[in-house]
Amino acid sequence: MDKIQELITENPLESLRNLATSYPGQVAFSTSFGLEDQVITDLISKEKLPIRIFTLDTGRLFGETYKLWQSTIEKYSIEIEAFAPKAEDIQNYIASVGPNGFYDSIENRKECCRIRKLVPLQRALSGVKIWITGIRSEQSPERSHLTQLEKDEANRLWKFHPLLAWDLKMVEDYIKTNQVPYNILHDQGYPSIGCAPCTRAVQAGEDARAGRWWWEADSAKECGLHWKDGKLIPNKKEISDDKSIIHSANKPLPSMTRLDQLESESIYILREVAAQFNRPVLLFSGGKDSITLVHLAKKAFEPGKIPFTLVHIDTGHNFPEALEFRDELVKQFDVKLEIGSVQESIDAGRAVEEKGKFPSRNGIQTVSLLETITRLKADACIGGARRDEEKARAKERIFSVRDVFGGWDPRLQRPELWNLYNGKIHNGENVRVFPISNWTELDVWEYIERENIKLPNLYFTHTRDVLRVDGHLFPVSEFVNLEPSDKVFSAKVRFRTVGDMTCTAAVESEANSLSEIIQEIRDSRTTERGSRLDDKRSEAAMEERKRGGYF
Repeated sequence: MDKIQELITENPLESLRNLATSYPGQVAFSTSFGLEDQVITDLISKEKLPIRIFTLDTGRLFGETYKLWQSTIEKYSIEIEAFAPKAEDIQNYIASVGPNGFYDSIENRKECCRIRKLVPLQRALSGVKIWITGIRSEQSPERSHLTQLEKDEANRLWKFHPLLAWDLKMVEDYIKTNQVPYNILHDQGYPSIGCAPCTRAVQAGEDARAGRWWWEADSAKECGLHWKDGKLIPNKKEISDDKSIIHSANKPLPSMTRLDQLESESIYILREVAAQFNRPVLLFSGGKDSITLVHLAKKAFEPGKIPFTLVHIDTGHNFPEALEFRDELVKQFDVKLEIGSVQESIDAGRAVEEKGKFPSRNGIQTVSLLETITRLKADACIGGARRDEEKARAKERIFSVRDVFGGWDPRLQRPELWNLYNGKIHNGENVRVFPISNWTELDVWEYIERENIKLPNLYFTHTRDVLRVDGHLFPVSEFVNLEPSDKVFSAKVRFRTVGDMTCTAAVESEANSLSEIIQEIRDSRTTERGSRLDDKRSEAAMEERKRGGYF
């Protein structure tokens, strides 16, 4: 150690230069693109030090991190080697505990870290004698006891932390003075950034690493890369003695219910959207499925804000109750709302309104939808479609690619093996994303009951003037062209699905609570969209609209 110790000075750059010169080809720097890592990258690159730079690409990083990675390469004209987990390990892990099984226990989370970080790290450190890191002592209590140069027995090398004594202000001042690129998430309350599913923004007064694995106690918050003894999972005695560990080794892990599994999958998909796309939006109709999606998005990113703009295509034939609920929800969740108007498309001559008794605007809203997507430059549109609703939707992928004209082409769809989703698209294309695709109508209602999600009163029994057409009860409104022979009457009804007033039929019902609705659905012999007039126009009505760009 004496020889290496002599190379270390109070000046980080001088120390890095000494090490690189004395141990050519044996010094490597691992970056996760944090503020400290960017400082060290700047030092190495400007001085053209012969220090290899690598990163661990877990496959679950934030989209902002990948953007910074690219901009760092371009700014400094350097190579940053990427080491990824083995596909077989990921496949086995997902098959065992699910894509988000790391939320269930300390053991599951650390196994995920082992697969995605520690195993690739072993490959990255092959032949390395000195490992440079961006650790600072003030980052956490565990790191405050480290020394600037330490022996890593597990990896059989030396670890050097050039910025160990720096405080955050010193790091930020260097970034600002030297115009070093940094992750914009740092400006949004993320002092420490790791994998997207395991990182949240921190609140005022919280520790800098409080947002990492926030569901765990503070003492457990390390992935294992910098554990001094090289161990990833403590032995059974350590687990049983540590009261901070959520699931003690003495207790069986709780099993996930069906709703837990569906929720976990949907949250995973929403986080993948946030990570992979630049301008994702959430298509909001005011129906129960899109309302459930907003609730899931809140759970996926809290305590941060929902990172998606809500987009509503206003056909002009909406239920007033749905519009009122939409505006209240936007205020409650503090989200941005963009509205595309079908009436504006009609007035501009870009869409032609139907004639007849029930002049549906459901088909021509595709024009307004595509115009809105283009205006917002949205590359991903999240929607509440489910496979059990209709046969055309049963063929959809979770990430459903649409061409430059907004149309669905089966040849563009990608395989989604092991719940891995590919969001790469060409310029002009976009992806429609369906996080609750695997849910059923009953699943949605049971989840709404469990989570106590508020809905428009349209879904509960109420008295309304209706018109019976082909055995269905259609609401009377200013948009329906009544004929002299029509018989309008009042009935106690509710709606199973909410679309336009001209194409959505009600069902006679006495169900006035969530439990009553759930029981009614269990007893029902008709499909949810059996009351949608626009779906009955042809055998392939939904398929035809989908190919034309309809959501």
